[in-house]
Amino acid sequence: MKKERKTRHIDIRLTEKDFAILKQQADGNLSAFCRKLLLQNAVPQKEERDLKELVYQIRKIGININQVTARMNAGISFLDDGEVLKNELQKVYRLLKELED
Repeated sequence: MKKERKTRHIDIRLTEKDFAILKQQADGNLSAFCRKLLLQNAVPQKEERDLKELVYQIRKIGININQVTARMNAGISFLDDGEVLKNELQKVYRLLKELED
């Protein structure tokens, strides 16, 4: 696998004290250390958006399940209500599995 060249630069200003702390924590490779810090903090934002989307989808599925069970409890269920419940629960399990991965 070919290694991608790093050609973009970011300039930041630090105090001597901040620079010394970073350099000490970097343990040799300051660029790699700073890159790791910056990218680690960028990824959780995407994960947070994904989590919010999953919560939204699970909430919608929960509403569908509640509607079906309300019909069933009222004695006016449809023939495919059991299948609808099964499918909605499978969606929840699938979304939760995505969340774990």
